[in-house]
Amino acid sequence: MRKDRFSLLAAAALLMLSGCTTATRNHQTVALSHEATDQLAAHYAQVIAREYPPAGCILTLSQETPFGATLWSALQEKGYRLTERPLEGATDISYVVDSLGEGIGLSVVSVGSTLRMSRSFSLTEPTVKTAAMTVERRVE
Repeated sequence: MRKDRFSLLAAAALLMLSGCTTATRNHQTVALSHEATDQLAAHYAQVIAREYPPAGCILTLSQETPFGATLWSALQEKGYRLTERPLEGATDISYVVDSLGEGIGLSVVSVGSTLRMSRSFSLTEPTVKTAAMTVERRVE
């Protein structure tokens, strides 16, 4: 029952935040443990590397939050060239890490206009115990 409620809350939050990803880009309202931040960033970097191979790919990403800085490092480890300033030909990454209340967090990462990923997770655990990641691909 708890897992169903968790999934339902995550789905509702994704719908609510779907328009917010670009409006409030690079936004983190919850403090996560170092381990949880590392886990989330590593998982997102893994999916991004699968969808956007690092060779010849330039990504624009802000390091203004702990999650942004950690995602930057995880992507650098995968071989990406990164910039914080808009650059012609670069693919923009935006993110939101927020609380849904009742100890549940949600992270949404968008890459360009073609890929959006989201994960719900517990804010009460020192590491990320998550429901499945949702990956949405758009064809341009």
